[in-house]
Amino acid sequence: MKQTERRYEWLYGDELFDLIDEQPLAWLPLGILEKHGGHRPWGLDGLKAHAVCTRLATELQPGETLTSDCVLRMTLPTAPDPAPAPTATP
Repeated sequence: MKQTERRYEWLYGDELFDLIDEQPLAWLPLGILEKHGGHRPWGLDGLKAHAVCTRLATELQPGETLTSDCVLRMTLPTAPDPAPAPTATP
């Protein structure tokens, strides 16, 4: 039976290493953690990035739940720079 699960967080034991041996490539969704108002979650950008990668992986291999030639990593949350970088003074 062919392994079809490729979401990093759902792999067990050596499954990740088997996938890496098969194709050493991973999709890494990135999403900034920022306030979107009181009606949306802080991690909305990351949720959208993960959904886009999931959809692309599904469309690349029609008929399967989430497969492609690579692993789909968990979303990497990032934070906005709270202050502008200092500028050089003469």
